[in-house]
Amino acid sequence: FSKNIFSKIDLCLVQEKIYQNRFQKLGIKDVRVSGNIKFLSAPPVVKLSDYLKLKKNLKKKFVITLFSSHEKEEINLINCHNDLKKKFKNLVFIIIPRHINKSSSIVMNLKNNDKKFSVRSKNKILKKNSNFFVVDTYGELGLFFKLSQIAIVGGSFNNIGGHNPIEVSHFNCVLFFGPNMFNFEKIRELILKKNAGFLVQNHKDLTKMVSLIKTNKKIKNKTIKNFKNLCNSESKKMSLILKEL
Repeated sequence: FSKNIFSKIDLCLVQEKIYQNRFQKLGIKDVRVSGNIKFLSAPPVVKLSDYLKLKKNLKKKFVITLFSSHEKEEINLINCHNDLKKKFKNLVFIIIPRHINKSSSIVMNLKNNDKKFSVRSKNKILKKNSNFFVVDTYGELGLFFKLSQIAIVGGSFNNIGGHNPIEVSHFNCVLFFGPNMFNFEKIRELILKKNAGFLVQNHKDLTKMVSLIKTNKKIKNKTIKNFKNLCNSESKKMSLILKEL
């Protein structure tokens, strides 16, 4: 049945060799590796008025954003804050869940760990003395990337396989991800090879690397630059391949 359907496809473009083999087995004759089209994606939209308001609100804060988070991944941030709160007084952790309906469980974990927090839909800005900001709204990923010094890929600490890290390259924040990035294996390899981001295995690693980026501006800027260069290079390669097609 599948061969009857897939044999009707004239051209199939895939991001990696492994997918080329799979589609060929399904019956497509012309399957070409073109790369990941996510490298061609436009930057996430940022509403200027919201950015200016929050930038003022978060003045002098060191902002770390966990985006597209899954169940209990915020525990890593809670433990990281416990480790660093005496050393650094200005840390703010933004948590953007993959599914908004999971916000209540994040709030519960923050309460259970005696953390002061704000909720985006209720407070709009970070309340005084809050170290955590739960973003339970849609379409604001770019806004919080723009406000952050570090962005952490959600779904990479659970067995989810991680989410798209490429969007981070449009902003000036350092990319972190956990040990489970099997949905983006090729990109993960490129990032580590080019020193364009950091693999953190657990909250101890996270604590160590947050402290490094917080105190070493040279490494911070170099890592951001490497990631931008990597994504720009891959984007140009993809554009050329698509032109040739």
